[in-house]
Amino acid sequence: MCVYADRDRVLDRLAQQDVGSFVVRDSTTHAGCYALSIRVDKHDADDHGISHFLITRTHRGTVKLKVCSHLLILLVRSNVCKV
Repeated sequence: MCVYADRDRVLDRLAQQDVGSFVVRDSTTHAGCYALSIRVDKHDADDHGISHFLITRTHRGTVKLKVCSHLLILLVRSNVCKV
């Protein structure tokens, strides 16, 4: 967990890591939320090979990962279930 870390510095370091590496950090665009950034194959993400997901708190105090189900399936299929 990177708290109050510089977003660009964190993402630059993550881009140099192996596919599947990830970091949870404070969101820079949504106050009170976190961002999950995962190093993926470049064709699955932005130019740096990183996909970002928003982690929000529910009214019960638990957390929820905001992601489109089809995108999650593609990420799992291409990065976790390699044959």
